[in-house]
Amino acid sequence: MTEQIRKLIRIPASKYELRARVGLNWFLYEDDKNELFPDMSDAHSQPVSATFKALVNGEEAFGAIYEKIEKAQSSVEIAIWGFQPSMYFKRDGKSLRIGDLLIKKALEGVKVRLLVWSMWLDAQTRHPGDSDSANLGNKNAIGWGRPVKEISDDQMQYDYLWYKAIEGDLHTKFDRMRNSPDGDSETLDKLADELEGKHKAMFPYLWKISEDKARLQKIQYKNRRITFFNDIKNGGYADRNLPWTAELTLGATSSHHQKMVLIDYERPELAVGFVMEHNMLDNYWDDSTHTYDELKAANAGKNVKTPLQDVSGIVTGQVLWDLNYNFCQSWDRNGFFDNRGNYDSSEHLTKSRSQIQRTHFQPNSSLGNNGEVLRAQIVRTYDNPRVKDIMKVYLKNIQQVTSYIYTENQYFRWPVLVEEFLSHWKKMRKGRAGPIHWFVVTNSSDGGISAGTYTTNTMLALLGRQDMMPNVARQVRLEELEAEQQALSRYVSLMDYRDFSFTSPEVQKSLQAEIKTKFERLEKVNEQIERNKKAVEEAEHKIKNKEAIPEPDEDPEFTQNLGYVLEELEDTPGIKVHICTLVANNAWQEVYVHSKVTLMDDAFTIISSANLNTRSMEKDSELGIILEAGEVAQGLRKRLWGLHTGQDAEANPDNMHNYNVAKEAFKIWGNLMKENLDKKRKGIKQPLYPLRQFFRPNPDISRKD
Repeated sequence: MTEQIRKLIRIPASKYELRARVGLNWFLYEDDKNELFPDMSDAHSQPVSATFKALVNGEEAFGAIYEKIEKAQSSVEIAIWGFQPSMYFKRDGKSLRIGDLLIKKALEGVKVRLLVWSMWLDAQTRHPGDSDSANLGNKNAIGWGRPVKEISDDQMQYDYLWYKAIEGDLHTKFDRMRNSPDGDSETLDKLADELEGKHKAMFPYLWKISEDKARLQKIQYKNRRITFFNDIKNGGYADRNLPWTAELTLGATSSHHQKMVLIDYERPELAVGFVMEHNMLDNYWDDSTHTYDELKAANAGKNVKTPLQDVSGIVTGQVLWDLNYNFCQSWDRNGFFDNRGNYDSSEHLTKSRSQIQRTHFQPNSSLGNNGEVLRAQIVRTYDNPRVKDIMKVYLKNIQQVTSYIYTENQYFRWPVLVEEFLSHWKKMRKGRAGPIHWFVVTNSSDGGISAGTYTTNTMLALLGRQDMMPNVARQVRLEELEAEQQALSRYVSLMDYRDFSFTSPEVQKSLQAEIKTKFERLEKVNEQIERNKKAVEEAEHKIKNKEAIPEPDEDPEFTQNLGYVLEELEDTPGIKVHICTLVANNAWQEVYVHSKVTLMDDAFTIISSANLNTRSMEKDSELGIILEAGEVAQGLRKRLWGLHTGQDAEANPDNMHNYNVAKEAFKIWGNLMKENLDKKRKGIKQPLYPLRQFFRPNPDISRKD
């Protein structure tokens, strides 16, 4: 392959200058906010005293939330992307559905406010094949509503009736039946009485709240909307190579993606909050064993086949002021294009809580489930006013890493982050012992990646790991080569008809050499096109016929062999990366990774609702917490890695801030994944470890995210 055919992957200059600091600082301060999009930051966001404890997987997270709601004295506020009233948070066979628990607390005098994202007419529920689209349980104006196929009809009925009850419309439907002009009145009265009695017995909490005339002073529900194409005036995205189809999709489908719970804010001595990654839907409940296809009743255990990995956190202290600020800002938006639902329109929550100050909240470790006392900062992506602080945190701190990065995220398709690191590497590589080690856990399944294979491929190309999604890489390369083929063919054809006899011998010789070079290049391009087409067609044939496509060994030369070269970094790659997926403990079934965690050097932690994609960094509303605490970063890493490596101590050492320790751990991770792959190739049905190398053979290119 000639150098002329190679396509350069260009690395832009860094937006940040390196800072000379005695001791790194991982928080986002005013200078950091002003580096990029200075008018798109939360002025009030600052590091404050708090406690934090990570809650790993649904059993632990939802159990903690249930217990705190159950003990609530004055208020419960929930802002969430997905809410299913019939979901059981605690699956002990006796605890209430979350819908019943919220109504029970409301009837006891606790004010409940629930804010859930939805589009106009609940349009996002119109995707029956997409289990993540029905984010409202069985509430839908024009959609189907079923969150996942395992949800029972009884749960679906409860969801439907719960929404009717908080509208005050459950108990009245039987009166309408009695007053119907159709049919015999005596028969209708008898049927209405019978059904009414049955509903009262089956759904006592729903019935009570439906007929409560003071309902809106007890429980309120709003659907949070984000206006279509609300960011046009702010110009382009940080990812300058984002496909236009993705930009269009982002503009039309922005969501309120935040996930948080705030309890007893008016009682600072009792107040507690949750910064979440979990949605309140059945498929997000799982334990850390991650077993596939061993289902239990909805109130007794996991009732959805696919395992799911996720992390949330419980907090106390001054960060609660920030959680309240965030909630009130969305809750008080009651304009025509904003929120819809059943609520008290006269309420202005921001004003009513204006006397409660940040300093009223003290860290309370016992209230926060024995969380660490530390300093923490709430950061957001927000639609109006536009805030992009989560993006700024990532772009700042990617430049401070000296040993390792651990990313556990639903998506891994924000090339801007890799570009920023590589720009940083140009400046820091002199005197380095070797590259940074990046450990990534993400998704390769259709459900986890299908909307954004193009940007995922761009990310992998920058990291030199397109071998993990080889046929998408070939398809993208085919598009580039075919465009080049057309240009070269036009040139060669044009030159065939040109008469150069009137030019000097020197010019003729130069033109002949140029034509020869172009022609040779065209031949090489044609060869590459045929080779890539053949490989893609073979993969498509096997997928169509449901034939297995063997997972290859790691091929670090794959990207270069496609014709790419990492400009100026060939001798110093800057970063070594393991990109992994997880599998169930009892089958080679991929675990759905919904986490949004990043750890750096056993010093920095971010847990948020934000994925590594443009949507989360710049478009949807997102909420996260950042921590500068070694005990939290190392503790969470060791817990997660313990789960993923089968408690392999050598693969999960202490002191990962030490470069040599990280280097050895990286090597051991590679060995574990090779062992797992060998077992799968031999037909052994149970994995050795959850950790598995990312591999996606499907060649389909999607450009929506």
